[in-house]
Order: sequence, then C-alpha cells, then structure tokens
Amino acid sequence: MKKIIAIVLAAMVLTSVAFAANSTPSSPTPHTGPGQSGQPGPNFAAHKEKILSSIAQRIQRLQAVQSCVQSAQDHKAIKACREQARGNSGGQR
Repeated sequence: MKKIIAIVLAAMVLTSVAFAANSTPSSPTPHTGPGQSGQPGPNFAAHKEKILSSIAQRIQRLQAVQSCVQSAQDHKAIKACREQARGNSGGQR
C-alpha cells in the first residue's frame, strides 16, 4: 500500500513538473514602449523640449519670488511676495 501511494505521489510531482516546463507564460513579455527599449520614440525631442521649457518657467517664477523675499522688509512684504507668486503661477504649485 505504501508503494502505491509513493508511486502515485511521484507521478503527480513529475506530471506537474513536466506540465510547468511545457506551459507558456500566462502573460506575454512586458510592454516596451518608446523610451523603454533604450531607443527614443518619434516624439522624444518634442517631449524633452516641452519638459525643459516647463522647468525653465518654474525656475524663472522661483527666482522672481526669491528676489521679492530678499528685498522684503517685514512679514507683510513676504506674504505679498507669496500671494503674488501664487497669482503668477497659472494655477500651478
């Protein structure tokens, strides 16, 4: 009886191993879109330029606020600088 149980268990293990080795993965390889494959996509240059332009605009706004705060003489003036910065940010923080 023990031999039969051992044989059945061994057959089940071998069957599952063989099945796993022959089966294909349930999901295909991960998606590699533009930029993920190492090669830039067709709109890479335009996208890069848009990001750089956005960064430059944020730097200019921050420099204006910095200048305003540096020239402030009291808390009221600093508050005005911050309010002005929020008004000029175009809804961005």
